[in-house]
Amino acid sequence: MKQEVLTRYMVISDIHGSSSAFKAVMKRYKREQATHLLIAGDITARHSETLARDLNSMRNHITAVQGNCDTSWEEQVLRFPIPTFVEFKMADRTIFLTHGNLMTPSRPPVLPPGSIFVSGHTHRPDVSFLPDPHLYLLNPGSIAFPRGDNPPSYGIITEKGLEVRDLYHSRLLHHISFKK
Repeated sequence: MKQEVLTRYMVISDIHGSSSAFKAVMKRYKREQATHLLIAGDITARHSETLARDLNSMRNHITAVQGNCDTSWEEQVLRFPIPTFVEFKMADRTIFLTHGNLMTPSRPPVLPPGSIFVSGHTHRPDVSFLPDPHLYLLNPGSIAFPRGDNPPSYGIITEKGLEVRDLYHSRLLHHISFKK
């Protein structure tokens, strides 16, 4: 009997060149049994050969977008594209991934109802639902430089909902289930 493989995206943002924080992400990615890694910008891999090597080793499992701190240098050291935004489907939902400096939760793109708007930039984790325009929001926070009293964190997207967890302890920080 064939077992169904469920999609489980791990979402990170604002690496800012920290190879040690990304090594923690790689360990957590395996523990979470994630199927793909989404990076919401500010990779700044040009500052670390180790980070660039580790990212490139996972390139077939990464979808990333450019952040306001990323430059054309990232495209020279990374072996995967980093456009301004990416839009794709997960089951019957649209996922829109961007950094959050150009398109924000207060100015999201026009998306189908029930879509997931993923952004970073603020270094503050959050999951929420906007009743108008009927969008789910996910900000995974920052794995390297969290702001406020937040720990380094990452997000999880499944067919059931959204979560944000502490990177080093996997403690649940925020979550929301999708409405049927």
